[in-house]
Amino acid sequence: MKSLHLYIKILYSFQLKLSYLAVICLLGFTSHCYAQENNMNVQKSNQSNDLTKQDQIKNLANELYLDNSRAGTANYGDLSDSVIVSIELPPLSVLFENMGKNPTYKQAYIKYQQDLIAVGQEKRDPLDWISPYANYNYGMNSGLTTNSASTAVSLVTNTNNEVKTYYNVGIGFSTTFGELFNYFSNVKSAQLQASYSKAQMEQAELEIKQKIIQLYLTIQAQEEELKVDMELVNIYASAFKIAEGEFANGEQEARSLAEIKMEHSRAISTYQGVKVNFISNLMFLELITHTKIR
Repeated sequence: MKSLHLYIKILYSFQLKLSYLAVICLLGFTSHCYAQENNMNVQKSNQSNDLTKQDQIKNLANELYLDNSRAGTANYGDLSDSVIVSIELPPLSVLFENMGKNPTYKQAYIKYQQDLIAVGQEKRDPLDWISPYANYNYGMNSGLTTNSASTAVSLVTNTNNEVKTYYNVGIGFSTTFGELFNYFSNVKSAQLQASYSKAQMEQAELEIKQKIIQLYLTIQAQEEELKVDMELVNIYASAFKIAEGEFANGEQEARSLAEIKMEHSRAISTYQGVKVNFISNLMFLELITHTKIR
């Protein structure tokens, strides 16, 4: 009987150990699945980040150029890297000539032309003080006359008909003392307004030219930087392939391979950042000058 109770206790403790072991295995399997899911999410996020870097240029092009045909601009989102770094800028003289199509400059130019017209109108104000007039009449003039020598003689009546023409031509002058004495001051005021508008037009022209020069020099510098960064990316890509082959043959350590890969990724990130700035500056230059660069 005692041996039976002992056997039951042993069997019960063995069942408890099995249940504990099952719980531990279930927890381990759950944590392993959760770790795999996290790794997959990290890989997906990394891939999405890489895609975001690759598509950043296209998104920027779509945001800045909703209507490329109206501004006469090019879409740089689909260009290859070799084409982008080989873009040649037109001379500054051509960009300055096309600057007249810029809306800011056109507004200032139109305001200046309107003020010049106002100056001419003020100078012609005395013409309003002079009023010409003319009068012309044509018709037949009839006259009736009577004659009598004495009261005993009957009256003699004569009728005269003749054609007459009458005309009158002249000019009149009419003004007030206010208009007369304010004439020169009004002309001077209109001339000053025209001079102010001309200064605003020249200031707008100067500011636009400064922006064009800054973008022009920045684009040239970024183009050279892109060429250097592209060569650096190609060098690290070749170095990584060589190191990968050496690592497969056991001639390279994992740390060295990881460092080369890290430098390669860093070079790609730098190149993509400069590329985005380069393309955005090209677009801004085309918008300001209304000139197709590619």
